[in-house]
Amino acid sequence: MITLVIYDISDDKDRYKVAELLMNYGLERIQYSGFKGILNTHDRLILAKVN
Repeated sequence: MITLVIYDISDDKDRYKVAELLMNYGLERIQYSGFKGILNTHDRLILAKVN
């Protein structure tokens, strides 16, 4: 399923952690705080629950 993730995080450290996590799941950066890619349902649920 094509997934689009866009976020607004002001803290550089937290923003970097989120970006690394999304790239580890295979998402591609399309903007500074925007990623897209194909994720299965399980991975989408896991990412939705990450704090």
